[in-house]
This record gives sequence, structure tokens and C-alpha cells, in this order.
Amino acid sequence: MKMKTLTREKVKRMLDGKEDFVLINVLPEESFQAEHIPESINIPISGGHFGKKMRESVPGKSRKIVVHCGSFQCMASTAAAERLEQMGYKKVFDFKGGMADWKDAGFPVESS
Repeated sequence: MKMKTLTREKVKRMLDGKEDFVLINVLPEESFQAEHIPESINIPISGGHFGKKMRESVPGKSRKIVVHCGSFQCMASTAAAERLEQMGYKKVFDFKGGMADWKDAGFPVESS
């Protein structure tokens, strides 16, 4: 099955339009605390607890989920999206450009 991807503009429109979806930053916690897209949550792909944290944070398998990592070169979001599909999540999207692409557009970021 082909991975569904989203552009930064689409993600921004979804956030601005208050669409019902979960935006997940899969980078390590330190990266997330330094900077992240507003309204995103942090569930790191590394560390071995990804599946458990996903089930706790997003119990409904039909909820729309958008994952992202650091940049087009970073493969963590693709790995996370594949893992989520294996776990049975139905509406998984990969925002390939991640933080670098988001910031290049001048979109807002925040820190914890």
C-alpha cells in the first residue's frame, strides 16, 4: 500500500481549519522540547515504547493521524507511519518535510 503524504500547506490548512486529527512529532523528546509545531504531540519512534504510547494517546484506530520528523531526509516519520498501519490505524499520513520544511515556510513553532 502506498504511503499517503501531505505537504506543509495542507497540514497548515488542517490546523488552521481545526480539522479533527492528531499531529505527531516522532523525534526524540529533546528535539520536541526545543521546538515543535503548535498543537503537535510527541511520541518518539525510538526508545521502544512507540506502540504503547500510541495506543494510550490515540485509542481510536479510525482517527486521522499525521506523523512528521525533522526533514525530507529523515525517515523516522515514514517508519512511524508504516508501524501505525501495521497496528491497524486506518487514516495515517506522512508529512515528509517535517520541521525543516515547516520552518522554511515561516510557519509558527513553539518550545516546551
